[in-house]
Amino acid sequence: MKTPLRDDRSLARVLMVAGLLVLGCPAPGSAESLCDFVDLQMGVQGDSNCVIGPQFPHGSINPSPQTPAGNMGGYRPGKPVRGFGQLHVTGTGWNKYGQVFLSPQIGLRVGEAEHDSAISDEVATPAYYAARLDRYGIRVELTPSHHAAIYRFTFPRSSEAHLLLDVTHNLPMDITPEVGGRFWGGEILLNSRDGTFSGWGEYSGGFGGAGPYKVFFYARTNQRPVAIGTWKDGVINRSANALKGDGRIGGYFQFSTGEGEAILLKIGVSMKSIANARSFAEGEIPDFDFAAVRKSCADQWESVLASLQIEGATKTQRRIFYTCLYQSFLMPRDRTGDNPNWVSAEPYWDDQFAVWDTWRTKFPLMVLLRESMVRDNIAAFVDRLTHNGRLSDAFVAGLDGEKQGGDDLDHIIADAYVKGVRGVNWDAAFAVLKHNAEEQRYPIYLTRGWLPDDTGKEIMTCSNTLECAYNDYSAALVADGLGKKAEAAAWRQRSGGWEHLWDPGVVSDGFSGFIRPRRSDGAWVEYDPKKFYGSWKSYFYEASSWTYSFDVPHNVGRLIDLCGGRERFVQRLDYAFEAGLMELANEPSFLATRSFNYAGRSARSSFWTRKVMRELYSLEKGYPGNDDSGAMGSWYVFSAMGLFPNAGQDVYLLTGPFCRRITMKMETGRVLEIEGVNASEENIYIQEVTLNGKPWRQNWLRHGDIKDGGHLRFVMGPAPSTWDADAPPPPSASTATGDL
Repeated sequence: MKTPLRDDRSLARVLMVAGLLVLGCPAPGSAESLCDFVDLQMGVQGDSNCVIGPQFPHGSINPSPQTPAGNMGGYRPGKPVRGFGQLHVTGTGWNKYGQVFLSPQIGLRVGEAEHDSAISDEVATPAYYAARLDRYGIRVELTPSHHAAIYRFTFPRSSEAHLLLDVTHNLPMDITPEVGGRFWGGEILLNSRDGTFSGWGEYSGGFGGAGPYKVFFYARTNQRPVAIGTWKDGVINRSANALKGDGRIGGYFQFSTGEGEAILLKIGVSMKSIANARSFAEGEIPDFDFAAVRKSCADQWESVLASLQIEGATKTQRRIFYTCLYQSFLMPRDRTGDNPNWVSAEPYWDDQFAVWDTWRTKFPLMVLLRESMVRDNIAAFVDRLTHNGRLSDAFVAGLDGEKQGGDDLDHIIADAYVKGVRGVNWDAAFAVLKHNAEEQRYPIYLTRGWLPDDTGKEIMTCSNTLECAYNDYSAALVADGLGKKAEAAAWRQRSGGWEHLWDPGVVSDGFSGFIRPRRSDGAWVEYDPKKFYGSWKSYFYEASSWTYSFDVPHNVGRLIDLCGGRERFVQRLDYAFEAGLMELANEPSFLATRSFNYAGRSARSSFWTRKVMRELYSLEKGYPGNDDSGAMGSWYVFSAMGLFPNAGQDVYLLTGPFCRRITMKMETGRVLEIEGVNASEENIYIQEVTLNGKPWRQNWLRHGDIKDGGHLRFVMGPAPSTWDADAPPPPSASTATGDL
């Protein structure tokens, strides 16, 4: 647990106010400055695994400090800082990257663990990071552009001021060795005349594809070094200006500095070439104007955060809300023009880590706020299929990787289609759906419509069946809309195959009927529906049968029937939350907090949604588990707004906002006002709803109802009401009898 931000936050605030005033930005705490409400410390608490360093919205790099025993984001509060890497993935349960590694020092120590330093006066904002390395008396400041960063190192008086570059260092090998990383070799070139260094390294390890990938870099300092050199496996070669090989390799610049003298360094990073890295560093940061780069990044974030303006929230709610909104805009990364694998004019989005996490909340939030991002990602999916011949939901460092469940890109495409995202080539997008549905599903699923467990060695057969079933439904929605009737009928029929794994004879804690593993001959497998089997294990992925038996997004109506009707379904879902049987730190539970709406009991959805927001999101403890590339953050944002997507469909489930007013400014220019009359921490239940001045009786609405903006008004109160009891439920794939 993090200790509360003591009064060094006061010092940080003074420094930040001064910096922003110099930049001409609004002072923190003013109504216009939203970056001030983003708390980067929240993301590094517990198992959140976020990166504390800044980046551009969906930027290619994420410069940040790293610490020994760092979490998957590379950083752990209270630990000494080892140095600063330029590439990270944020909020993930496994990691990648950690390059290109810089360590400012007094003296020269090249060993991996030889130059750690305690820090003080730490400041972390969306556009700026700073800390004092107490061991050396060096203050480090950094701020990014899209593909590059500029550092300001303020040294004490010394003839031994050094900047160390470690080419070998990477997170999976050096900070989180349990992940398993490897350095395959690289090269560094140093030029003392113009203060530049450049090179590349090749690495493997971490989440995503197993194959190696390269990272290229180029940097320039604002002063010529007085000396340069390289090192290999701990042996320093003074005055050498080039080195190529494997092992542990790097280089250094040496300066002679006066007291308080600043050395600036700008560094570009590319996944494709040194030429690109140089273009990024020199093009995005044409001189050494640190303040201008910082202002540019801060302006980008102010624009993003201003998409959602909130009124009437508590100070804590406001900080958590904008922190979650910030985390929602980090990954995947826009690396258009820096594709290392093929030449294409199409958008190129990397670090999909992974779509299994982000399709439920992250991408639906982008549909509302930045639909061009969704459009470009779909174009990138099409381009990847054209050149790769496959599409995994994990695509990291240009490599297709693990498949955590089904083919979940289908949901992003379907969600965009049913919500009318503009500019998509739908024929090309349909080709992706067809490829996934007819070639990329699990082979046995294609023949049976469900996955058997015959040997006890198959993994995740139950959760994979559920996911593929929903993949098929999403694909069918698009096929039907495009007039592809044969495909639509076949995929819609197959989307009901999950029922082959529903065993009405399983009884757990007095409730009957659960998803259960089954053999090819129809025999049921013995299992414990309450057991969390783990990741990449038998039966279920990252949750138990209790959680997954509620995870049928396309057919909650049929699920209610199988559970014994509305009242029994409500009792069962309530019990799952009360007894701790719902795995709230992972995505399969996301819809469950709203599934009461399908039984006409939105008050229970409001209760459990607010309880999760209040108890599992904390400035001091972080997110419920990993933030998962913004999946958890965007869950909170939707929950705060009081409408939650059933992603892949055009339906939002209503629970009511957490504050008096939320103003959503869409990329289309439309504005949606969400009003919460009487909304407070106590008044969490909907009493009545109006949409554009007209009474609204349903506990759900369609995207078409709000896509052009308008005024959605909730009256909130302290006790449940029956405002939605007699209204039709949200749509499901089946009729009451379950026929598709």
